[in-house]
Amino acid sequence: MRAKLILNLRHPQSDLDELLFKRFVEPGDTVLDAGANIGFTTSQLLSAGATRVIALEPVPELFERLCRLNTDKVVAQNKAL
Repeated sequence: MRAKLILNLRHPQSDLDELLFKRFVEPGDTVLDAGANIGFTTSQLLSAGATRVIALEPVPELFERLCRLNTDKVVAQNKAL
């Protein structure tokens, strides 16, 4: 709630994640997304400059949706960390 007020964020968690990714992900980075779900965070990491994202998602239904991110920049693995 405080982040929403201080930073004027509409969606505090995803907006804050995006700010952090833009600050710390550098062009060319390979990033691990553990618990990638359907790939929302994976997409944000790519938008922030990551060249490759290793996305781990153990739930079969979610992994299936993650695989629909039609890009060679995502290495999707049906595994838990």
